[in-house]
Amino acid sequence: MKTVKKSLRENVLVNRLRPFKESKLFILLLSSLLGIFAGYLSIVFRKAASFGTSLFDSAQKIGNFSAADLTAYIPILVSIIFVTIYSNTGFWGARGFSSILKAVFKTHGHLSLNNSFKKLGLSLLSIIGKGSVGRESMIAQCSGGFGSWLGRVFHLNSRKTVRLIVSSAAAAIAATFGAPIAGILFAIELLAEEVHVSLAPMIIASLSASLVVKNYGLNPVVDMNLWNSVSVKDLYVFAILGILSGLFGALYSHTSNITSKKLYGKKSSPLIAGLAIFALLIYMPKLTGGGYEQASLMLQSSSTVNEMLIYVIGKALITILCINSGWAGGHFGPIFSIGIALGLILGAKFSYMSASLAIAGAAALCASVTHAPLALIILTWEMTNTSDVFIPVTVSVVIAILVRDIFNVRNLYESPLIDLLSKKTNKKNEKTIKQIMEKKPTTVDEDQKIKDVLYLTRTKKQTYFPVLQNKKLNGIITRANILHALEADLHGRINREHLDDKVSRWTSSIEEILIIKENDSVLDTAHKMRISGINISHLPVVNNLEEMKVVGVLHSEDVLRALDV
Repeated sequence: MKTVKKSLRENVLVNRLRPFKESKLFILLLSSLLGIFAGYLSIVFRKAASFGTSLFDSAQKIGNFSAADLTAYIPILVSIIFVTIYSNTGFWGARGFSSILKAVFKTHGHLSLNNSFKKLGLSLLSIIGKGSVGRESMIAQCSGGFGSWLGRVFHLNSRKTVRLIVSSAAAAIAATFGAPIAGILFAIELLAEEVHVSLAPMIIASLSASLVVKNYGLNPVVDMNLWNSVSVKDLYVFAILGILSGLFGALYSHTSNITSKKLYGKKSSPLIAGLAIFALLIYMPKLTGGGYEQASLMLQSSSTVNEMLIYVIGKALITILCINSGWAGGHFGPIFSIGIALGLILGAKFSYMSASLAIAGAAALCASVTHAPLALIILTWEMTNTSDVFIPVTVSVVIAILVRDIFNVRNLYESPLIDLLSKKTNKKNEKTIKQIMEKKPTTVDEDQKIKDVLYLTRTKKQTYFPVLQNKKLNGIITRANILHALEADLHGRINREHLDDKVSRWTSSIEEILIIKENDSVLDTAHKMRISGINISHLPVVNNLEEMKVVGVLHSEDVLRALDV
């Protein structure tokens, strides 16, 4: 009875909170909490990554060896861990910003916080193992998982939960780069279809994350306060840089999409990337790592054109290999550093504005790859603290986008999700409800009493029962119906007068529910569930509409699992 009283009490409390939950202020408060979470998560993650890498970068001697001598072997160890993990669990799937897209457009706001933290741990391993991956995408996924968890805790509908998840993308960029406005615009461009419902929460989350990081005293991952003044007569150089960035961005995206189809999902793929990083640590260590440190070093030091060319090509290849082989992380950081190197190649000819070309190159290449031009323009403004960047950077970014669009290359964040869904479309089309439903469900007769159903909820661990009349489906009775019948007060005391009522008095009729046939396809059923407008967690399954014999119960989780969303 303790469990029943607890459920009754929770039901009353949820109803009492409903007016406040329906207000816009409540979502803004949750968005602020989400931004604070993203800010502190970014701080902890950066500190953990720095501590982990510093352990192996130490040059202290241990006998005849130094810690630095052992550094090259770390990627091998990490890749073996990855192979072990991927061989025994279902870690393959959409990650980072791709997981945000999946949660927004496919799973109606469901993003597992538990899995997000596990993948954040894999990302930390990838960074310690010198993988060429960015860190912001996994911070976004974890923040999105936290937003989805908040939605479940407070029983928010899917639209409000999606608002929180969208805000997580803005908070992640703001926390990583110290650029709240760019974070907002990035989320808008990445998730354009949700802008009309999530702009205010995005602003709150982005500002909160940025304030947390700044109050802690943590600097942006790249120092870009090096802008050189640019005259109007030199804008053609930025146009050339835009063309190069657009071409390279299209080539990078296309190569990454092809590599993803070949390597992603293969259990041995992480080992391939680990061996490649191992070789690079021995012969070309500058090509390893997330790219943020290299970006800062390139801006503050001089390098030859050949060195920059090697960096551009080599860094692009190892990044594509790492990310598509299962090393957890994003494209943004490595691409940012490649863009800086691309700009410095032109800067060798125009040395008086090489820093400006490097910054514009980073913005143009990132815009070409991420399909977020406005966010990158604003990002450079926020990180350089000067409005002089607007015209030169805009020229490079706009031309890069126009050149990339000629090749009609898919967005890197959408591509893994599209491939994942297209591979399983045929299997989904073939599945029927009979294959995924719970068979031989417990049913009740309409002449039974409420106390009998209450007993079943405790003994069968079931809260949903088809109601039969002459062995035919006549309706359903759920825990909500029972709670309504017993009219619990805030202290959990129940009205025992209705315990002897017949089930038929409190049954939801056939007209109020959605009935599914056992031979219906899963896709058709999912469509019916979406357009029905009924709050669905369970559905009765019958053999046909003439006999109305109950053959099973369908859970909404079963449908999501069958569709792999």
